[in-house]
Amino acid sequence: MRKIWRLMTLLTLSLFALSMVLTTVSAEPVEKADAFVCPHLGGKAGENGNSPKISPIYGGYTIGGPDVSVPAHATNWGYPNIEHGVPGDIGYTAIWNRANAP
Repeated sequence: MRKIWRLMTLLTLSLFALSMVLTTVSAEPVEKADAFVCPHLGGKAGENGNSPKISPIYGGYTIGGPDVSVPAHATNWGYPNIEHGVPGDIGYTAIWNRANAP
């Protein structure tokens, strides 16, 4: 009886694992967006102006980062020169969607 119980448990766990794998494989592909990394740095990050890479941006500074391709939902709303999220806002990210460029 104990062997049957173990066999049934193993079979149930195997079927569960298989269903998880199949669900993952059959998921819809994620829509990608062309973007770039543009962190919003506060404090004294660029006050001295010693680097040409540091630029002022809305009450702080930024260092424009590399181009990336990320899921569309992972980008910040707006664009650096229009209304956008800043650190502390719900949903803020330093990744900017190029499709939102003016």
